[in-house]
Amino acid sequence: MFKIWLQTLQAVNNSILCLLENPSDSTPFITEFIRKFDETLIDRVRFQPFINNPYDSQRRGALMCNSILDSQIYNGHTTAGDALWGGVPIITYGKDTEMSARVGMSALYALGLNKDLIVYSHEEYYNKAVTLGLNKKEYNRIRTKLVNTAYARPRNPFWDVRRYV
Repeated sequence: MFKIWLQTLQAVNNSILCLLENPSDSTPFITEFIRKFDETLIDRVRFQPFINNPYDSQRRGALMCNSILDSQIYNGHTTAGDALWGGVPIITYGKDTEMSARVGMSALYALGLNKDLIVYSHEEYYNKAVTLGLNKKEYNRIRTKLVNTAYARPRNPFWDVRRYV
């Protein structure tokens, strides 16, 4: 999975990969992996400290990220919700049976973005990530569709906190 992220960096000039620095002890090991893979990418991988405040986390995601590349085995649970609310598309896998790997898929189905952002193979994952990084028109189409889910009336069930509670 991490190799696909690095290959995406190679394919999309000027792209940046932001990783949550949690735990911070892992940073040297990840940096060494990047150095062995392609040391020219070192400066394009940024480690972000954990933020407790969800508003600040949503804001950071929306300001720093064009898209989120979800991991296959364990999806971005709260991070995914924060990113989606910030209007940041998430590419995720749709074939796992474990709950921890189905969170992104469930969110994208609820938001009607399943055909746009759910993938079923590593090749499709890579191609979708590169497309969102290079094709501004396609990126804007998907992002507009995502943002519109927050303003839809009746409210999209994914965003309807009152109904959920």
